[in-house]
Amino acid sequence: MESSQDDVLCDIARKIRSPSDGLNPKSKGIRSTSILDWLQTRGIADDTEDAKFVLSQLLTAGFLAPANVPGGAKSARYTWGPRKPFAESEEESVASESIESSEGTNDKIQPKKLDRRNGEVAIDGSDSSTPEMSESSDRKIEAKIGELIAELQVLAPEVRTKLNVSAFSSLIASLLEDSRILGANSASSPSLNLPSTKKSAATLNKEIDANFAAWLVQLDRIKSVKDDYQKKKALEALKVMKQELKKPLGSDAIQLFDDEQLVWTISRVSLSGAPGSYSGRVVLTNFRIFVLDETDTVINSASLATIWSATKVQKPKDKGGKSSKDDNKSEKERGLRKVEIILKDHRVWYLHFKKDASDELLERLEVHKKSMPANLWCWNFKSGVEPPVQPLYDFKREFERLGVPSAQWRVTDINAEYKFCDTYPSLLAVPASVDDELLKSASAFRSRARIPVLAYRHPNGSVLTRSSQPAVGIGMKRSKDDERLLAEIAATNPQNSVLPIFDARPKVNAVANTAMGFGWEMISHYPGCTLTFCGIENIHVMRNSYFKIREMLQSSNETPNWFGSIQESGWLAHQQLILHWSIKLADLLHVQNTSCLVHCTDGWDRTTQLVSLCQLLLDPFYRTLSGFFVLIEKDWLSFGHRFAMRHATDGKESSDRAPIFHQFIESVWQLLQIFPTLFEFNEQVLLDVLDEVYACRFGTFVFDCEKERVEADLPNKTSSLWPYMLSRSKMYTNPFFDPASAKTFIPAPQQVSRRLKFWDAYYLRFTDPFAMSQNIWALATKQPRTSAAPSSPSAPRLNRTKTVSTVSVTRAQHSPSISTSLKPVPKTRRRSKSTAQAPLDGQASELPAKKKKDKQKEKSRDDDSSTEQEKGKKSKDT
Repeated sequence: MESSQDDVLCDIARKIRSPSDGLNPKSKGIRSTSILDWLQTRGIADDTEDAKFVLSQLLTAGFLAPANVPGGAKSARYTWGPRKPFAESEEESVASESIESSEGTNDKIQPKKLDRRNGEVAIDGSDSSTPEMSESSDRKIEAKIGELIAELQVLAPEVRTKLNVSAFSSLIASLLEDSRILGANSASSPSLNLPSTKKSAATLNKEIDANFAAWLVQLDRIKSVKDDYQKKKALEALKVMKQELKKPLGSDAIQLFDDEQLVWTISRVSLSGAPGSYSGRVVLTNFRIFVLDETDTVINSASLATIWSATKVQKPKDKGGKSSKDDNKSEKERGLRKVEIILKDHRVWYLHFKKDASDELLERLEVHKKSMPANLWCWNFKSGVEPPVQPLYDFKREFERLGVPSAQWRVTDINAEYKFCDTYPSLLAVPASVDDELLKSASAFRSRARIPVLAYRHPNGSVLTRSSQPAVGIGMKRSKDDERLLAEIAATNPQNSVLPIFDARPKVNAVANTAMGFGWEMISHYPGCTLTFCGIENIHVMRNSYFKIREMLQSSNETPNWFGSIQESGWLAHQQLILHWSIKLADLLHVQNTSCLVHCTDGWDRTTQLVSLCQLLLDPFYRTLSGFFVLIEKDWLSFGHRFAMRHATDGKESSDRAPIFHQFIESVWQLLQIFPTLFEFNEQVLLDVLDEVYACRFGTFVFDCEKERVEADLPNKTSSLWPYMLSRSKMYTNPFFDPASAKTFIPAPQQVSRRLKFWDAYYLRFTDPFAMSQNIWALATKQPRTSAAPSSPSAPRLNRTKTVSTVSVTRAQHSPSISTSLKPVPKTRRRSKSTAQAPLDGQASELPAKKKKDKQKEKSRDDDSSTEQEKGKKSKDT
């Protein structure tokens, strides 16, 4: 459609400059031609968008006049009118030069022809030149076309040897997209008869040889173009083809890793969303998606596993529920469709595509989503770091550090083949006085057979245990084996035989679970035990709270009630509750020498949050870099937190997605920013761990439990995140860390709850570079907070956004410095009446007339001649 409109408009532009042409009012040629015939000879059918556009431009330019004919075809409603210069149209932005006229000379008009593809207006003055100049210009254009075709014929085979079949097929499809500007609707211009970009990659792969040969033949046919305007369009198209072939497809800006292949690309894409809007292309590999601007600079990129959802944006509705015509007019005329891509790290992209391209992108993303985890990046990614001789975390080695086995505790291999409990690790620490038969009997009374087992043993003998909810049901059933198991756990602590049970759920949730055959412990059946409900909400509440934060971030930059929106989300309130009970557990173990049991519903979400944060407070080893990784391996990965289910990398449709692990990481950050001297690592560790959880470059967080990872042979088939990060330990060092503080610390709950903050380094890193440049950790380590592009595939970093090299800090440069010395505050110069502040509430808006006169006298009095008495009076009046 655009090509036909451009042809007609440029045809009109040439005719305007020729006084002998039929469009000149003195000429009779065009008067004898009907408007309908005139349109049809140019390949435009009546009652189409093309006809509507061209007729509106002719009417605006004065070539047509209303015919006052009601109804009928659009062309019948107009007659030929007096010629006028092109006037600028608000709707289509068609501009022209003003008519330069003088007495005794002909009008000299150089209209600007419309280039609707780029939104620019170019001056075409070739027809006003002399014949000799025109011939010289034509020869130069023909020579340039010949040179470009020769370069393309040599360049294309070289590019084909560098790309795989799928990538080269995408390249041919992209060249087809660029060839549209050759004017395929014109009979005098050649068209590249290649498969459309709508065809699948499989179809393109089968036809690649024939397509490539046909494309080379078509390049030769371009030399036969005779029309001057078509020559210019051909030259423009050839330049674009050369640019795309030389990249190829932005590979200069995109560093492809091992086994990463180019799958699909589309040009002329508009990206809108924070921090700005760009025009360029979208490139899709088998692992990542890139958005490039017109200079092929990577504006945004992400792993395909990071995409939370990709949907079409529905047309906005008016109050009556109908689509607003005004809001969608430009989108409709350009044939564009908007696609919203929501990422798991709170970024939201809005991409504007042609309709068929948007459909294909959504289809490809949906296929990739359903194919997970088989197509995740981790299966092909090589970190370039040699794996250690022994893994970072080993159950026996870690529990030996905790003093297990001992006289009270033993290690059992009852779950060696994961038949006892498929979500528990292969080795378990249980009371030494309990045999495996009792464990099997007790497992029937716990949800998913997740019996109470040891999570952490304090040096004073108190222990932290974990499990799932009991199968009490409405009938309030009991299990003597389960009761005995808890009694034996309490008996392992010689200093205190009391065993408090902490149910992380609100009591109403526990009551609701009785209808499904579960519930909570009847304390009357468990001597020496107490029960406390922590009131931490379930995954659905946490997910909704997390989404409210995302909606808040995507709202207007000038949010009128920022802190109110944070409070309304409830996100910090949930963190406060989690940290409160973690501190309570640490206090019981360390101060009161009391063992504890923690569980929720299944024991892999809220339970893991509480026990891991409690250990972080108790054990300084877990506050080191390697110790923190061991903590995640032990309590999150081996004990079966459902990473694939919670982070949507299992290829299934589910409503059980939730940011549980993110909540734990952010709680660690809260403790880090409150007590910075107690942690060996900085916040960059937390940012990178979260990003890698979503990106799935490493096999560390793939699947839901240890059993699935062992069956998939992840340790041998994928790279681990921990050696990769440990090899870069310098960038994760905390400059505030004090080794002397490497001991247990139990803060007061209010000491933490009153100092919780919004994690701007995570939530604002893609939208607020100024905040990132002033981040305390960035200033301390002198490292930019924005993610840098990878220097080489062997030492990669995920380039998620355009790196900000310099940040304007004008406001910070003029801010007053903070001084600790006590000095008298200098008197400030009194403001003039025009700039004086409005009076406070309860203050008189006008001073008495007498005081006004006194002030005027004081103002006019010379300071040097003032006496001390006058100065005192002046101060008193003031």
